[in-house]
Amino acid sequence: MGIAAMAQGYIVTVYGNVIPCNPAMIGDSVIVQSLPGTEPQQTLVAYITDSCSFGVDAVVTSLTGGFRIMGSCGNGMVASDSGFYSLTPPQPGLIQLNLQCGGGPTDCLGVPGGTALPGTPCTTFLGQPGTWSVDCACIANTAQCDACFTVAQTGANPNGTGGTPWSISTSNCSSGPAPISYTWWLPDGSSSTDIAPTYIFNAPGVYGICLTIATAGCTSTQCDTLVVDNMGFISNAPAWYDCEGVLWGPNTPGTPCNDGDSTTTGDTWTVGCICEGQGGGTTDCLGVLNGNAMPGTACTVPGTMIAGTWSADCVCVPDSNALNCEAGFWAIQAYDSTSGGITPIPNEVWVWNLSSGGNGTYQFLWDFGDGTSSTEAFPTHDYSGPGPWLLCLTMASGDPATGGCTDTYCDSLAMDANGILVGMAVEGHGAATNIRDGGFTLNVIQGTPSGIAEQPAFADLRVWPNPVGDLLNISLHSSQRGAAPVAVIDPAGHMVLRGTYILGGGEDVLRLPVEKLSQGLYMVRIGDGAQSITKRFLKVRP
Repeated sequence: MGIAAMAQGYIVTVYGNVIPCNPAMIGDSVIVQSLPGTEPQQTLVAYITDSCSFGVDAVVTSLTGGFRIMGSCGNGMVASDSGFYSLTPPQPGLIQLNLQCGGGPTDCLGVPGGTALPGTPCTTFLGQPGTWSVDCACIANTAQCDACFTVAQTGANPNGTGGTPWSISTSNCSSGPAPISYTWWLPDGSSSTDIAPTYIFNAPGVYGICLTIATAGCTSTQCDTLVVDNMGFISNAPAWYDCEGVLWGPNTPGTPCNDGDSTTTGDTWTVGCICEGQGGGTTDCLGVLNGNAMPGTACTVPGTMIAGTWSADCVCVPDSNALNCEAGFWAIQAYDSTSGGITPIPNEVWVWNLSSGGNGTYQFLWDFGDGTSSTEAFPTHDYSGPGPWLLCLTMASGDPATGGCTDTYCDSLAMDANGILVGMAVEGHGAATNIRDGGFTLNVIQGTPSGIAEQPAFADLRVWPNPVGDLLNISLHSSQRGAAPVAVIDPAGHMVLRGTYILGGGEDVLRLPVEKLSQGLYMVRIGDGAQSITKRFLKVRP
């Protein structure tokens, strides 16, 4: 199925509306980006019609994936939305995404109609659980609590080893200020409010058990995975399956396999559990073995939105019948990550060159509005003050006298008192009236910046499958032994899953149940603070 998809490609239509309709936005652009796991990765541009609708067709080779849209609302706010598709060839895919630019209260994350309202849970920049205050500050919870339990087989085994088959007892070691409420999620999906319940299995398999405790201002959850063999004996060693679906099997990523192709050698399981051999194929213009970016196929000129075609020597040559020149850029607040999630970088702005069209060679002229300019495609510029400054980009293609074109686009940039780009809704930072004296730095970048920077403390963190439906396999190399916290964080910085795994040192493999997560992009973090490592993954429908 995967080979057939790469050979022909499928159409996915991304469409939607601007809500509410703003006539001032007619003709504005909407950026459409593929989400991780969608092949090929691509960025497209749609334009808002006089009915406040937009749409664009994307050619994909993956049967499942997703897209995200971003656009300016024309009122100083940037809106976005994302969604997923699942294709059933030959039917095309449809994703309806809308730019919500008003029509409801704006939450503490700047999202109109969002759920991050005062009184709801949040996560501080230090990764601590907290609550949104009435002035939208994420205040860390003062109460501390920790869910904790152990599992053992019950009773005495007649043969003198272990406990009674099929039966377990729990021991509750949770801590926190009284009174504490206990809620257990038992292996059959039922619940219990006992302090330390027992449970009897009726079949072998892999099961989960979780405990959530709650006290004033604090909640905590711990989960464990139990493996029950055919004799009814139970182990809580981390459960994982090899690439052939065998529990604790030998066919793990990096081990030999047979891809069934006699022309390849060195067949090895990849991190995505694909048996892949060396040789016997063709590398495309993006360096992908048997990829579809071959000479003669469509491409996008690097650093622009200009359509082109791969040449015989794998150069993306602009199409001669491209649209007229259309200069454009998008300014966003620079950002980085901490152990608690994404955080803005004050006094720094990223500008994304969105120019498109043209039919030949390309030149760019950046007028920074302070009497200086640059002809570089991706310049860096330091402003002496907070602004506002009028930034203009002029692009030219070929000679206008012989069929070339030129176009100019301008936008105003200014920093607020906190060093945050005016008009950007950034968690924990308002867009106050400009009262600063200091300047800021502008960086024109090629492509979209990575949203979350990974912090190497452990090594070789891998997750598979990615995208994942229900169970996420995690492998890493650790120089530490003992308990390590594992957390799953959503794009807003909220910790949506939390647990503890025992690392044995060296190569460790964990298995994380994610079936209850909503579809979307997440980050898994192992460890705390500087001693942590993170990886992104995409959750899809099981």
